[in-house]
Amino acid sequence: MRIDFHTHQTINDSELSLFNVHCADLFSEDKICSVGLHPWHLNSDSLRLEKEWMQNVVQRDNVLAIGECGLDKHCKVPWDLQMEAFKWQLELAEKSKKPVIVHCVRAQQEILRLLNDFNVEYVFHGFNRTLAMAVEIIEMGGFVSMTAAFLRTENGRSIARNIEQNSIFLETDNDLSSISEAYICLANIWQKSMDEVEQIIAQNTKRIGLKMF
Repeated sequence: MRIDFHTHQTINDSELSLFNVHCADLFSEDKICSVGLHPWHLNSDSLRLEKEWMQNVVQRDNVLAIGECGLDKHCKVPWDLQMEAFKWQLELAEKSKKPVIVHCVRAQQEILRLLNDFNVEYVFHGFNRTLAMAVEIIEMGGFVSMTAAFLRTENGRSIARNIEQNSIFLETDNDLSSISEAYICLANIWQKSMDEVEQIIAQNTKRIGLKMF
């Protein structure tokens, strides 16, 4: 079983994929998904209604996680609005006992400080930074999720070799490639069979309470 931890693409029914939904866009009760308020799309005029929508759907059986949500220093959305939305979603995740899919751009320290105040499982999705940053996230109790494209880089290979195997997830995000490509990359890096990699990722999924199967 190959798990795509985070995707914005049309779901391949032959794979187990967690589809990302921003507010009501593309929400379907027929597919497992995460729901969240992405920092890029925040608007103070619509935030109240979006919060109400999230509160209404968060306990549905097909909603498995909160996110993606987080902080982004490269987008033009006001920082105070990003902080308000992110804190609120962490509170919602804590109350609903669902893991958080974290969007982070140049804001790792601020995000980790916030996460330290909440009892939630969390995964930094689309991780493409340094080994030191990955280690810091894991030592704080978090996880990282990587794409095939990143795992093909020397930096990605080094991170996958040097962090704990029980702290890794795989995803396609916006990439049109199959999640199988990420599994193949990781199997080559770890020098393990595909079955072994599938078992490790499946166990990691259970560790954070992500009920995908």
